[in-house]
Amino acid sequence: MFTGSVPPEARLVIQELLAGRKGDLYVACSGNYTIDRIGAAMGFNVHSNDVALYSKLIADVLLGTETDLEVLDKDLLQVFSDWSPSRYKNLIQVMFAVRVAGFAACKNDYQKMFYGAYVEGATSYYERTMAKFEKDQSLEFKIKSFYYGDFVDFLKMGQENGICLAFPPTYKGGYEKLYSYIESSFDYERAKYEMYDPKTNDDMLLSFLQNGEHILYLDRSPEQLEEFCKAKIRLDGDRKVIYIYSSVKKSPVDYYLEKRKPDYAPVHKLLSYDHVFSKKDLIEISPCSTKEANHWKAFFMSAKVNYTEGGDICLVFLCNKRAFGFAVFKDMTGGLEYSFLHSDFVINMREARVSKLLILLLKASEVRSALSRFYKVYYTGIFTSVYTDKPISMKYRGAFDLMRREKGKLMYKADFAGQKVKEIYNNWFHKHANKG
Repeated sequence: MFTGSVPPEARLVIQELLAGRKGDLYVACSGNYTIDRIGAAMGFNVHSNDVALYSKLIADVLLGTETDLEVLDKDLLQVFSDWSPSRYKNLIQVMFAVRVAGFAACKNDYQKMFYGAYVEGATSYYERTMAKFEKDQSLEFKIKSFYYGDFVDFLKMGQENGICLAFPPTYKGGYEKLYSYIESSFDYERAKYEMYDPKTNDDMLLSFLQNGEHILYLDRSPEQLEEFCKAKIRLDGDRKVIYIYSSVKKSPVDYYLEKRKPDYAPVHKLLSYDHVFSKKDLIEISPCSTKEANHWKAFFMSAKVNYTEGGDICLVFLCNKRAFGFAVFKDMTGGLEYSFLHSDFVINMREARVSKLLILLLKASEVRSALSRFYKVYYTGIFTSVYTDKPISMKYRGAFDLMRREKGKLMYKADFAGQKVKEIYNNWFHKHANKG
């Protein structure tokens, strides 16, 4: 059972593989529904699957169903008796049980101390978690169905009806070992499934990819699947390398081999794919390491131009402290009045005009101030080059002025607008934003 979070790099590759497609998406081993939510935001009819009680209870919230759940553990029963009824109660009960699982045995003073502290704050935890679900609407996306059972059977059902995406268990008996406390603390109808052993099922995975358009997410690289490998992502620290295999037909780009450098991990988290911009959003621009921009460029910028290195200063564009774009500048003028925009890009989002937002924000007073502090030059504006054979760039049109055309390249410039980030964002929001 895959239990970790799907890292942002893997999400990006999966989004790119699914881009432009519609219809039914079957997500096996849904876990915490990271990919299910992305699929729903992209317009798919999402069919989810898992054998975990936690995932089943999330499905209850999404589909308006209810699982008969009896609390067997006497301590937990006492804790939950103080909780008011809500559509999230069963789910948060299991979340709380997972939280205390490592301390519930109370074998020593350390475990007793933490277990007691968690129990003492249980009602507060319930109210905070319930308020969070209601505020961030993280459980408000739609799925079409949920299959509570063996993921292999689930894939067979969906294989001829749409695109299937699977996160097979990473090791035999993983779910059983991880959730043993849950199994003993609650009585409910268990899912029926065969014990899956990753070491003996590579031929089955190969057949899966060969028959239809499907995606696999693994933490190992079976030799049989090599021809279907689309991404190799090396995570920071001692975590395993992630491999993404796909038989989904893509054109013209059909390869996404990227590595996260072991000595560098991004500082900023990315804004979610399905974020809907609002008047209340806090938009900020802040300097960051060029390493961070270089880390993300290969996921969001065209492979036709090598932008992976270079740049003196990077600015990250933030919405509620999460990154949605980056801009890298380089001294190409020797201190003249326009600063050179080496590269800029935004992340993949459902909001179609987020790129226009970044282009407009590049003219903000805060950008001018950041560049002036770094270069010791009070610039009039910025200029950039666009590598294209087309007569204009739709990306910069209307925000930047075309300076000149060269063979295979356009030169654009823009003066700073004398406006703050907040004012530019408000104008963009009223004119361009998708209001949901």
